[in-house]
Amino acid sequence: MSRYSLLTILAATFLALAVMYAPQPLLPHFARLFGVSEADAAALITWSLLPMGLAPLGMGLLMQRIAPRRLLASGLLLLGLTEIAFARADAFALLCGLRFVQGALVAALLAATMTYIAGQATRMQHVMAYFVAASIVGGLAGRVFAGFLAAHTTLQAAFLYIGLGVLAAAVMAWRLPAGTAPPRRTIRLARLFSALNEPGFVRLFGVMFALFFVYTALLNFIPFRLRTLDPTLGSGTIGLSYLGLLLGMVASLRAVALARRLGHPLRAVALGSLLLAAGIGIAAVPTVAFVMTSVFAVTAGLFLAHTVLVGDLNALAGTEAASVNSLYVAFYYTGGTLGSYLPGLLYERAGWLAFIALLLTFALGGLVLTSRALHTRMQERMEG
Repeated sequence: MSRYSLLTILAATFLALAVMYAPQPLLPHFARLFGVSEADAAALITWSLLPMGLAPLGMGLLMQRIAPRRLLASGLLLLGLTEIAFARADAFALLCGLRFVQGALVAALLAATMTYIAGQATRMQHVMAYFVAASIVGGLAGRVFAGFLAAHTTLQAAFLYIGLGVLAAAVMAWRLPAGTAPPRRTIRLARLFSALNEPGFVRLFGVMFALFFVYTALLNFIPFRLRTLDPTLGSGTIGLSYLGLLLGMVASLRAVALARRLGHPLRAVALGSLLLAAGIGIAAVPTVAFVMTSVFAVTAGLFLAHTVLVGDLNALAGTEAASVNSLYVAFYYTGGTLGSYLPGLLYERAGWLAFIALLLTFALGGLVLTSRALHTRMQERMEG
């Protein structure tokens, strides 16, 4: 893969995730501005995650015939336009509608990017690690940038600037090398869902469903928890609480080497699950410092597991990379969609500790699925 291609896909990933998560530290502000509840304000994230469980499946069908580069470039163009529209919107229902469209576009971009990497990169696992790192930094930059500008300028400024950046990335994407054209095969649903017939794939899809459910839930409701613990905290300070995502970037970049040292990729995934569960336990402590610290452990755990699984699944997928990537993104974001809203209802009715107990249950469920997948792989290796 050329340096230009790598820079372009990393920029596209960075900006797509910035779009996704820029509203998150401002959720309390949106709640006050539009007179909605905390759970309803959190729906600005839910609406963007909702289509991400289904849109990748459509992309998987299209990429059976259309080059992922075309989907990447056109998706960036539309995403940039919707972000500028979000900056100008003045009704909460319109904001939610725009977020839904953005979620579908980001899902398409991620599926197309992963498939483009699988078809272009010679050192796929390393490039996938850079891809995950770019997604982490993009999500962090969007949150911190939006929180800072809302505190010092206007609520709309960050969304406008991010939108202009996405349009610039769209221009870059149109110049990407087309790569190998997809085979001119008949589009078939059976081919898309063929990976669901493999228990090994399904378990790993389930792992990321559970872990991203936990991650999204915690990060979505941390702003409200911090405001409960200290009502004087401003949007800029709450935005800084997401600096823990930097450890996720480090984890993603070191994931391949760590998996090699542990002797098997799924051992690194299990370690990631344990780190995430530990972070949830830290968040139970009722102090601002501990809640902020929890973001470091939860993010490191999630992105260690995510980076290793992306590379592992693509290595196993072979010629069906488009289908496997589409299903992976679908499971990943379906977990995030449910995690961004449902635990909030429990939080409102039963409190923070009940919320934490639910997240621990899901984190340990991901660990169990990983252990079963690892056991099966080791048995197959011994028999082989």
